[in-house]
Amino acid sequence: MENLKENKQVLESIETITESFKKVFPNGYIRVGVRSGLGSPYLSVDLGLIEDINDCSNNIRENDPLYTSLMGHNLSDTEKFEMENLQSGLNCEPLAGTHYAMSRVKTAYRKTTKDLKGTEKSLANYFKKIGKIVKENQDNIYQVAKYDSKYFNINA
Repeated sequence: MENLKENKQVLESIETITESFKKVFPNGYIRVGVRSGLGSPYLSVDLGLIEDINDCSNNIRENDPLYTSLMGHNLSDTEKFEMENLQSGLNCEPLAGTHYAMSRVKTAYRKTTKDLKGTEKSLANYFKKIGKIVKENQDNIYQVAKYDSKYFNINA
């Protein structure tokens, strides 16, 4: 099996996915790369609203109000590539009358089975979709006042 970290098509897709995200969230966080697990290598996409980890509660990336994690399988077969959601959602203030710490607005990514180019397009559309969700819920984001306004300069 070819080393996926050196596969030209995969490296180009990583760059394209990162650029697509930064077009929508210029001050957002994204990490895209090939990871190894117990099985075959996979494409990992982690993203969030807050680029600087120092602006996340306790410097923990998962405390980003938009923390999202996606995983792509079957990289060795670029004609059939599956991208799926592991974790997503926008953390918002709790609903009135509840005793929850916070509520969550869904930002689900539908599992796709496409080639890498199709996956790039699907993710670009997803980034626009979650950009709109953040804009619609901006005033209700959990502890929104503590975040710099630059994080809400979203192009969706």
